[in-house]
Amino acid sequence: MRQSPFNSCLSNLQKVIFCSAGGLLLSCISFVVYAAPFTVGIVLSDQSQTYQTINEKMGKELAADNIQLISGRVGEELPGANLLLVVGTKAADALPISTTQPVIYLLLQRKHYETLLAHRMQSKTIALRSAVFIEQSSERQINFLKLALPQVKDVGILYSANTASNLDVLRSAAKAHGLSTNLVEVSERLTLSDALDEVLEESDVLFAVPDSSIYSSVTVRNLMFSTYRSGKPLIAYSAGYVKAGASAAVFTTPAQFAVQAAGMVREYARTGSLPAAQYPKYFDVAVNEDVVRSLGLSIRSADVLQAELKRVERGNP
Repeated sequence: MRQSPFNSCLSNLQKVIFCSAGGLLLSCISFVVYAAPFTVGIVLSDQSQTYQTINEKMGKELAADNIQLISGRVGEELPGANLLLVVGTKAADALPISTTQPVIYLLLQRKHYETLLAHRMQSKTIALRSAVFIEQSSERQINFLKLALPQVKDVGILYSANTASNLDVLRSAAKAHGLSTNLVEVSERLTLSDALDEVLEESDVLFAVPDSSIYSSVTVRNLMFSTYRSGKPLIAYSAGYVKAGASAAVFTTPAQFAVQAAGMVREYARTGSLPAAQYPKYFDVAVNEDVVRSLGLSIRSADVLQAELKRVERGNP
């Protein structure tokens, strides 16, 4: 039976509506698939407060961007994750060599990270690795030292085989600021106690660099006592050492590490490329005013030093 022009039009209109609805449904399905949350697997070296703070802060930072954080155990692979965040040396060393997922390492010394790349990575996975180093850049450390103790000329540094390769950049930065460096190695030939006596005798200040074979919970008491007795200040790299008796420190808090790492995750989620490995972007300053006063030193407050260091780094000395 022949359709009337009206019925024919109605039929065509129904087809258009059906096709449009079908297209809309397919678009919705595609959107749902596309909008599935980007997933980050986080692996902590242990459950200490530092790592827990990073974990909690990362979760809060990424939640607003529809990025899901899932936890894994040391040595465990998380195949469902789009990206891995590996926090601390223990977790970094335990990560399987076969892992082909992108990885951001956090709280690793630069040397350790470079060793991982050189000896444990396949060439095809090196481009999928990045990091936020645990130590401050040499330029920031020396700028802080100059701001805190502008009268200092001779800087004493204890080091071991673990940190020997990191000292050239620090020494160059010191020289560029008119400072001389007295480097004394702690080894089988020269014990920590003897090396400390030697470096304190020849220097205006003891400048601590992250080295667990020298600065640890086992050695901290003797180190603080010896430097205090010598009348020389100790410039450290953590708030804990300032509480224990160091004169001052520039350092990055666990929450600040998490904020920086979260920014790197967002960049990867947006572009598909990892940003380059980097030093801490954010920092705090601490000053032990009681120790400073006892040593007869004049060091400005932590807030003032932090503001001045930020100004220097912006290029406005």
